[in-house]
Parts: sequence; C-alpha cells; structure tokens
Amino acid sequence: MKIAIDTNEVLRAFLDQFALYYKKGIDRSFDIDNIKYDNFDLRILFPFDSDYQINSFLYEDYVYEIFGCAKPVEKMGIDMFNDWLMSLEDIDTDEEIEVTITSFGEHHKSIPSTLFFYSKCGCIAKNYEFENSVEKIWDKYDILVTANNYLLESKPEGKTSIKIETDYNTDIESDYSFNKFSEFVKNEIIKKLIENGSN
Repeated sequence: MKIAIDTNEVLRAFLDQFALYYKKGIDRSFDIDNIKYDNFDLRILFPFDSDYQINSFLYEDYVYEIFGCAKPVEKMGIDMFNDWLMSLEDIDTDEEIEVTITSFGEHHKSIPSTLFFYSKCGCIAKNYEFENSVEKIWDKYDILVTANNYLLESKPEGKTSIKIETDYNTDIESDYSFNKFSEFVKNEIIKKLIENGSN
C-alpha cells in the first residue's frame, strides 16, 4: 500500500506565507487579512504583471522565505504526522505500507527549502518526492491525502482520494474528506483501507 501526503495546505501553510511576502515584496498596501482563498491560482489571488514576475518572486526572490520558513497549517501538525506515521507500524497486515511526502509543482531552489521546512519541524518521514506530473503521482500511489484541487479532480479509477478541505476545493468530490489534517490522523480510515485492500 503506497500512501502520499501532500505538503501545501495539508502540512505547510503555503498560501499564508505567500501572501505575507507578496505584501512585503510586491505591494505593501495589499490587504492580506481579508483574502478569501477560493481559488488556488496564485495569478488570480495576487495581481502580478506577468508569469515571469510570479515565477521570479516564487522561485528566486523569496523561495527560502516562502517554502522554507512557512509555518505548519496546524501548530502540532508535524508532531501529529510523526505519531500517525509510527502508528502505521502497529497495523496487522502482510502488505508493506509505504508513506511518501509529496510536494506537487516544485523545482530547483524550492526543493531544498521544502526539505528545510520539514527538517526544522522535526519530521521523521523517510520518503520525499517532488513531482510535476499529476498522472505520475496517481500512477505511483494508492491513496493520496491532499488539498490540491487539480490532484483531486484528476483521480483515476481504483485510487483513493482523501481531501483536506479548503475554501477552494469545497465543491470537488473525493472519497473521504476532513476539515483538517488532525481530523484525518485521529480517524482510522487508513487502517480500514489497508485492511480492506483500499477498496
């Protein structure tokens, strides 16, 4: 059983950090306290002049500050993840359980910054992946825990999607849905899926 845990808005508060540095670096008058994150397209949420400007901002100018210095979505989120990861060892199954942290859409300098984020939070995960293909992510994993609307919408048959709800993915279907990651780890859904062969 291969399980992937997505990073942004599941474990890392990416959008809040992006907004903070947009205000610092692009527009000091931008009201970050009243943003409604009803869309995951950063070009819609934040006024940029061009794709070049947003890419430079995200992957060059503030890559460490945004990807590395962001806070966890929940204060004890990584501790809860670590406890959940260890609890999987107690599940009575002959099937190997492999958990990977995935971070969709990252490249170049954002990768070491994301690894720094997990390092500073004390994450004990052994497997990390940085994949830019939706199809490849679904090919590799049986279960995906994500808030990403693109990943949720592209779920193929025979796979299991677990949605962490945000304003921008409320209307997107998933096999299971939780308001927060902490609700997911307290639930025994993974144990049931493993025992039932993810069916």
